[in-house]
Amino acid sequence: MGEVLSLRVEDISTWDNLINITPRDRNENGAYIKLRKERTIDVSKELMALYTDYLVHEYGEDLEHDYIFINLKESYFGKPLKYQSVLDLIRNMNSVLQGFWAVILWIFFSVRIKYYKRNRILYVGGTTMNLKSERIYLRPLEESDAKIFLNNTKDEEIRYMTGTKGSFTLDQIQQHIRSSNEDSSRYDFAICLNENGQMIGELSISDIDEDNSKAGFRISMNAIELTGKGFGTEAIQLVLKFVFEGLKLNRLQLEVFSHNKRGIRAYEKSGFNQEGILRDSLYYNGKFSDEIIMSILQKEYKKTEI
Repeated sequence: MGEVLSLRVEDISTWDNLINITPRDRNENGAYIKLRKERTIDVSKELMALYTDYLVHEYGEDLEHDYIFINLKESYFGKPLKYQSVLDLIRNMNSVLQGFWAVILWIFFSVRIKYYKRNRILYVGGTTMNLKSERIYLRPLEESDAKIFLNNTKDEEIRYMTGTKGSFTLDQIQQHIRSSNEDSSRYDFAICLNENGQMIGELSISDIDEDNSKAGFRISMNAIELTGKGFGTEAIQLVLKFVFEGLKLNRLQLEVFSHNKRGIRAYEKSGFNQEGILRDSLYYNGKFSDEIIMSILQKEYKKTEI
């Protein structure tokens, strides 16, 4: 329990899904790490998402310390959580939780949490990253988005632009969202309007290869009427910030079909460069289309930021 109560914001690396256990000589709440050894704990992406939600929705903004677990009772709000407070909480539960991980999971999951609907703020190393632009924001995909996905798969124009030939059921799409959220090698986001929270598209950063510092990227709007209005370009800029400043990768790659002229222009405008062509890669509606490989490197992204 001492490891949990002594955690500070700087000990959590959200982008890497890591908790860094750091022994300290003195803690305001009396927490003490018996082994006195530094170590790193891998956690799931879902658990880390709950942690960031906790910081945004429950954590005080004007605290005089950076302890992660604080007391939420009015008379003690903002004070670092102490051993006795945790013991009292556990004692009042219907079933007794035992062990270090039972305690940390209970603390995370007991907080009243919802995904951000208006703002998307992510934490890394004690700093924040706001995945929000002038008109849109990004949030993690949820199973409730499956119906919107299903409608998109039936839109003939979108199917043509993305080269989609198969058909899908609602259950298949829900399972896809669940498995994607459990996959540590990818991040999937909904693109939403700031004004009303409406989901207007979705995107994925996939096949994250940390050894080679690269990942893949795809984006799709919900309807053709939403293209050509700059929403996609705004979303791409947020993704580049996420990939190069948050994940700190070196390369982001995408593939786009040659008949998607509007998409190609948007990618070029965002700094992507054409690398190669897979000739006649897609046969759709009686015609062949090339598949164009495009990418952007971190050094190129930095130039666009100047």
